[in-house]
Amino acid sequence: MLARLLTLAVLAFAFAPAPASARVRLESICSVYGQKPVRLTGVGLVVGLDGTGDGKNAEPTVQALTRALDLMGNPIANAALRDANNVAIVMLEAEIPATSLRSGQRIDVVCSSVMQALSLRGGRLLAAPMQLTDRRSKALVATAAGPMAIEDPETPTTARISGGAIIEADLFEESHFLSEVIKQTEDGPKFTLMLNPNHASFISARSVVDSINADFRDVAYGVDVARAAGPGIVEVGIPEAYRESPVEYIAEVLDIGVDRPHTAARVVVNTRSNTVIVTGEAEVSPVVVSHPGLALEIGPGFRPLSDPQAVTNTVQLRQLMGALGQLQVSTPDIVDIVRELNATGKLHAVYEER
Repeated sequence: MLARLLTLAVLAFAFAPAPASARVRLESICSVYGQKPVRLTGVGLVVGLDGTGDGKNAEPTVQALTRALDLMGNPIANAALRDANNVAIVMLEAEIPATSLRSGQRIDVVCSSVMQALSLRGGRLLAAPMQLTDRRSKALVATAAGPMAIEDPETPTTARISGGAIIEADLFEESHFLSEVIKQTEDGPKFTLMLNPNHASFISARSVVDSINADFRDVAYGVDVARAAGPGIVEVGIPEAYRESPVEYIAEVLDIGVDRPHTAARVVVNTRSNTVIVTGEAEVSPVVVSHPGLALEIGPGFRPLSDPQAVTNTVQLRQLMGALGQLQVSTPDIVDIVRELNATGKLHAVYEER
């Protein structure tokens, strides 16, 4: 195949300028410090297995089954249960989301065999209590039971019960929530917003602060209520007008929109699936790329469609990848080119290869 020599400027007509970013609510890029999920654990018995249980002479399983039958008013001697291979002991795990749940609501439960069971397929969990992971608390938080489904055929000793745990106790009363989220300071009550890791930066923190202060400046009598305490931390004061309704205030803050959330230039390459993910404005400096069947020059003189009078010394990676796609360059070849651009220092972005 003859080499194709061209300048990226020739293909500029194919790329319209990217549309302006829509406003994004703070709730989508931030979380409230102190508001976190709660993990629950427990131990239970699975019955109804097709001969794939813990097996003969599994003493802990026999004892647990004997105890369960005794509590049900059907005492049976251990010796009579030693050949029961349709029973297994499992560890139970569940998580109450950070948004909290109330008594009577359901959550999923993950069951994992802890002894010799070969598979939990077809089993059913007997009613089992679940507690907080903090073992100092013995309070019953949820009750788990029900038929289980194997999610990964390669791991039949782990299964999930969809909606298998019923919440028995309300953990998140308003007073508890406020004590965890709102802190009293010399300047008055405050709460903290944590930017999600993929949005955390000094630029993002400044954008969030500016948006909050602009929205609440009138309510706070011209005083700024928000300040950045780091690239991923924003402290927000509660104005006097909201002291009696802090939950409403937090909801209003999270509903504020940011015009253009900052995303750091990042390139993630997956060599196994031949996938390239580009975020932010990843740029490529002047360079000549010579690849089998292709010679591509990227350099000064590129004139973007949005401003034909402007001449740039760099090109956005998304434009380069689009041009390569139009030239029908294969995805593995594009992956190789992106990797070499990074190795030579011509790719200006955080690079990650998986």
